[in-house]
Amino acid sequence: MNDLWLLTKLRCQLVSQRLREIRNEPRLKIVVVVVLGLSLWVGLFLGFYGGFRFLDDFPGLRALLLEYLFAIFFFTLFVMLIFSNSIIIFSGLYRSREAGFLLSQPLSHEHVFVYKLVEALLFSSWAVVFVGVPLMLAYGITTG
Repeated sequence: MNDLWLLTKLRCQLVSQRLREIRNEPRLKIVVVVVLGLSLWVGLFLGFYGGFRFLDDFPGLRALLLEYLFAIFFFTLFVMLIFSNSIIIFSGLYRSREAGFLLSQPLSHEHVFVYKLVEALLFSSWAVVFVGVPLMLAYGITTG
């Protein structure tokens, strides 16, 4: 069986186990985390929506400003992703006991590297989706 498939299956089992363990967490902790996360998301949406509505006051300048604003926003996210991925990959490949354990097993070193790389990419990219969705939603609503 493919090493990468085994590692992916193991990660899925670990995630499902962690999700089952959340039931044992105090309800107040879960409610606070969910409410704060939703509040942050709604706050981002309202901020972006207000900004796009403000730009409606400048119809000739709106298209030019939006082009630059989107470029700066996504460039900033890209730079943050580079630094985030660098730190996560470094800590995941060179500082974690899991990587040392996996490399000591009869697994292909390339598959272990790809597994840790994909893990780091997924772990660091969820924030881009969390911030990007309210932006795109607010932009879509304001432009029709």
